[in-house]
Amino acid sequence: MKILSWIFIFGITTFCTAQQTWIKSSHNPITLDVHQQAGSHEIRWSGQSRQNLDVTSGVYILRVKTDTYQQSRRIILIR
Repeated sequence: MKILSWIFIFGITTFCTAQQTWIKSSHNPITLDVHQQAGSHEIRWSGQSRQNLDVTSGVYILRVKTDTYQQSRRIILIR
């Protein structure tokens, strides 16, 4: 069964490195440093790992942080 994509939209005013940290309780966080131009950006997630495998049910946290912006979102995935 496929789930719909989850979308997180954020905007930044200058070129910067946006640090994306994915956290699932009881697992080590995965951090990605992404160079972003100024403007609006979106992060899409369909409940799959980087290897395109379905991840397990649970609570996931996405934290996006730049020099001037920080936001976290909680995603509850139930399969």
